[in-house]
Amino acid sequence: MMRKYNFIICTFIIILNWSCRKSLQSKPPDENMVFVEGGTFLMGYDGPGATTNEQPVHEVTLNDFYIDKYEVTNKQYCEFLNSYSDSTEATLILLEFVSCIKKLGNRYFTMDSCANKPANFIFWSQANIYAKWAGKRLPTEAEWEYAARGGQLSQGFNYSGSNDLADVAWHSNVEEPTTQNKFKGTVYRILPKVFETHPVGLKKPNELGLYDMNGNVSEWCEDWFDPKYYYNSPKQNPQGPDSALTKVVRGGSYNSYLTETNCTFRSTRSNLSFFDTGFRCVWDESVE
Repeated sequence: MMRKYNFIICTFIIILNWSCRKSLQSKPPDENMVFVEGGTFLMGYDGPGATTNEQPVHEVTLNDFYIDKYEVTNKQYCEFLNSYSDSTEATLILLEFVSCIKKLGNRYFTMDSCANKPANFIFWSQANIYAKWAGKRLPTEAEWEYAARGGQLSQGFNYSGSNDLADVAWHSNVEEPTTQNKFKGTVYRILPKVFETHPVGLKKPNELGLYDMNGNVSEWCEDWFDPKYYYNSPKQNPQGPDSALTKVVRGGSYNSYLTETNCTFRSTRSNLSFFDTGFRCVWDESVE
């Protein structure tokens, strides 16, 4: 219930805080991006089962931005690999473990059955290079959470677009035995365990029309990770700490515990490739 109250309060705050945000005047680099109208929301979670790094709940105001409707796919990532001129760091990908991306001679390709699955085994630095190549950038942690919750169209769901995780996410149906279930009364539909990525866009979208914000692959954010950052986070367009050892990962994956597959859980990883980690991009007028 506390989570529901947070969303209700957030709705009123969004309505009352128009003067603090900046609106966009131009358009994004491609049509598969969704406009997210900026506003003010309550970031974090302090209800039952909350982790310490999700707290305290705090007010954040964001400018307008665009975000990819889908996670970056293997097809898109291959196009990048084949056209990026300085490919040394961009191609540091564990191809022997990645069944969906192969190299033949000097060209990268993906099998048809994998083309629309999200790219995984992606280093943070590779995701960052891709974003710049595409004329975009990685989302800040605050932008990611705001978009996952539905922005100004939020209906206060426990997950990104539903109170039933199976509606919106490919996930493993594994609940961490030592952790209290975060959301009381949440529906968990019994499904076979999921041990691989699935094509993007097959589950229900959230209120903004974004797909797979929970599950499928976890998503890199721009921010360095600090478990206590919320205590000192600026209200206006927070960018994360200046430096740290690891980067923020959000959303949970097909391999994550249920308690990690939601809109507020904060995860972190070093700049390495992981089998269940991918990304999506955002765009605003700060992108050069």
